[in-house]
Amino acid sequence: DNADYDKLAIDRSLRTIEAVNGDEAKVVVAFVVEGHQHRLEWKLKKVGGAWKVTDLLSVTGEWALSQYQCE
Repeated sequence: DNADYDKLAIDRSLRTIEAVNGDEAKVVVAFVVEGHQHRLEWKLKKVGGAWKVTDLLSVTGEWALSQYQCE
């Protein structure tokens, strides 16, 4: 959307957790926008020596890109 957000406030609230298990990894970020907490999780897989995103989930919004047919 085109809403204006307080980037500094979002940056101050940002927390990141990373976990690597062999060729798979997760990155979880938590942040606050206008008093509302958000958490996103990226799932990654190492392919040919490079990390590739396999899914993106909104933990707070209860959706995952893998639910949708993307081209």
